[in-house]
Amino acid sequence: MERVLFFLLQNPLEYILHRLRQNYRKGNPMRRISWFISFLTFVFIFTLSALTFAQDNKNSYFVLKGGIYSPDNDDVKDFTDEGINLEVAVGTYTTKYFGGELGVGYFQTRFKEGPKVTAKFVPITFNLLGRYPAGPVDLYGGGGMGAYISKTEVTIGENSDSEVDTFYGFQVLVGGKYNMPNDFFIGLEGKYLWTKTPEQQFFGVPLGDTHYDGFIVTVNVGTRY
Repeated sequence: MERVLFFLLQNPLEYILHRLRQNYRKGNPMRRISWFISFLTFVFIFTLSALTFAQDNKNSYFVLKGGIYSPDNDDVKDFTDEGINLEVAVGTYTTKYFGGELGVGYFQTRFKEGPKVTAKFVPITFNLLGRYPAGPVDLYGGGGMGAYISKTEVTIGENSDSEVDTFYGFQVLVGGKYNMPNDFFIGLEGKYLWTKTPEQQFFGVPLGDTHYDGFIVTVNVGTRY
């Protein structure tokens, strides 16, 4: 116990990451999500507190993102349609070149053939970002992880069955934005995500897990504060 406390006090972020990996291997979904939320809270509070040391009072922002989700994994890409993607996020830059962003979104896809299948997702994500300011334009890139809440519904004739799952995902992104003089900005962003559902079953038939890796492209509108 003393060794654990010493390690936690000396390396809090590394300890949280260690527990995340440990619980992921154990396969306990509720424990995995609880540790992910702890990691998310720690990182975001750290990011906000670091803003105190920033000189520019316009280092934080609020942004709305809208675009499309395009499945890319072999599990689904030949059988599903592109779907809508929506997201709202807040972020802050702790230095001129480094920051973080916390977002909540929604995207969906439908299967084109066979029974009517609709998969809807609500991701809660955190990304670490690096940016390169070039006059009124900011170029940025980064990556992070997220907790995904999904609802998959299968309809055959007049009968339907659905399943709600919670699982992990990872993403990388690149983008750019143009900063207007009135603190508003517009931008374009591309993202690639890796995620898969746990094993699912519908109408009592086990169907295994499904990968929903794919591209997300959005147009962004936001304001700095």
